[in-house]
Parts: sequence; structure tokens; C-alpha cells
Amino acid sequence: MWAKAEWPIDQIMALANWAANEAEQIQNNRGQTCVVVQQKFLPKIAEASGNQYFLGIISDPKPKKEYRFDPNEVI
Repeated sequence: MWAKAEWPIDQIMALANWAANEAEQIQNNRGQTCVVVQQKFLPKIAEASGNQYFLGIISDPKPKKEYRFDPNEVI
């Protein structure tokens, strides 16, 4: 599946600045310097046409939420 995105130039510049100066840099399996990002795809329906599509969201990695299970807790 292919996707199309429209990114404002200021967001691209901010992403490049973050990747170069703030993000943790790693090496991929090809030996290239990379940064890790998270991607999330949300199903949407276009208002004008009614076509289904996915809205892609990219962000810096967030720490995993710790869920504590208490077997004695009453729901």
C-alpha cells in the first residue's frame, strides 16, 4: 500500500533539527546512522468523497506506559 503525505516545510525542518541534534542516533543493519521514530496509522473516511484512508502520524519515541495489574482491585 502506498501513501501520500503533505508536510509543511517548517515541520520538515523541525524534524531534521530534532534528528540531527536531539534524537538518539543508532546504526541500522546496513551501517547507516538512523533515528527511531514511532508511527501510528488511524483509519479515517474522507468527508468529501467518503473514501477510506489511513492518517499517518509520526512522532519521537515515547516511553512505554507501565500498567500495573492488581488482582484485588474491584472494577
